[in-house]
Amino acid sequence: GGNEVSEFTYRIILKNNSVKYLNARVQNHLDPETNPDKHLGTVQDITRRVEIENALHQKNLELQRVNESLEEFVFVASHDMKEPLRKIITFSDMIVKNEKENLSEKSRNYFERMITSSHRMQTIIEDLLSVSGIFQNNENESESLDRLISDVVTDLDMRIREKNAQVIYAPVPARFAGSKQFRQVFFNLLNNSLKFSKTDIPPVISISCTEVSPKEAEKYKLAGNQDYININFSDNGIGFDNNYAEKIFQMFERLHSTSEYDGTGIGLAVCKKIAEKHKGTITATGTPGIGASFSVIIPKQIK
Repeated sequence: GGNEVSEFTYRIILKNNSVKYLNARVQNHLDPETNPDKHLGTVQDITRRVEIENALHQKNLELQRVNESLEEFVFVASHDMKEPLRKIITFSDMIVKNEKENLSEKSRNYFERMITSSHRMQTIIEDLLSVSGIFQNNENESESLDRLISDVVTDLDMRIREKNAQVIYAPVPARFAGSKQFRQVFFNLLNNSLKFSKTDIPPVISISCTEVSPKEAEKYKLAGNQDYININFSDNGIGFDNNYAEKIFQMFERLHSTSEYDGTGIGLAVCKKIAEKHKGTITATGTPGIGASFSVIIPKQIK
């Protein structure tokens, strides 16, 4: 003999026209000839659970629509702001250059400060556009992670030379591929290390790739049912207090004044959002005066 278990959900309509959802679990006892002998089962009213699931699904759809509208708003608003801002910079610059003799020292100083602030606003708009671009549908655009890192090192070659920096990296195994959005992550992290280098010591930046087991991934609050890789950027720069390790990934968060270091404080937030979009994360550790280390932990994507 033996038995089989079957489970199914069905809907019933009561006399008062209300709807109930029931979950039935039936165990079929079989005789030695494998014919049904008897049936034992339970029926559970799961109406409340189904209603909650349906409401949650509806909320998720609404949230998705709101997010799409917000992304579209940021994209359009940022684009519409760029042109008038460009004109402000252009005309202000023309006044400073062409009317230099007719302006007082104080007026000239005001115009120069206005131009500086406008350039900073331009940078903020570009960074906001990069944030809205994260969520655009480009999942089919993939590239070898090694190629993306190599391209970024080439793109920053002039900055690397200016800083007399040394970038050490072992090729990421060719079988690892990821979204082209990771190019922006690697660019921001390498540029970050170059920006926050010491004035008296040439930067040494090391990029390495190691494998992360499912068990290790749990401490990063990642799904433990798959393997990950860790692409690490370590430098010998000014570092930061480890108490701010989470704070530096927040939008517009800056640990240093704009007079010391340029930037808007959006770059690392963009990196974090891209990593999380692809089911990964970024962590940071730092020691003041010693250096910083950033780990991009993402699922293996074997091509």
